[in-house]
Amino acid sequence: METILLIISAGLLGAGLFVFEPYMEFIGRYANFKPFNCVLCFTLWVCTIVFYLIDFPVYYSIISAVLAELTYRKLVNYGGGE
Repeated sequence: METILLIISAGLLGAGLFVFEPYMEFIGRYANFKPFNCVLCFTLWVCTIVFYLIDFPVYYSIISAVLAELTYRKLVNYGGGE
């Protein structure tokens, strides 16, 4: 259960960071290149590094990154699907 919660929370944190205005303002000024301006890339690399450091299976970072991308798309396009 802890494994599932860690994967989901990492993905949600990755998506939440990209709707956080101060982060996007910083990225727009200083680091407007991959992996910093891509939800999937950024979440994949951050989760890979963090999961490696805490001895968690690194391949779970792929699931977190896809979850972050799908969550971000849902957050950005909420209510405008028509």
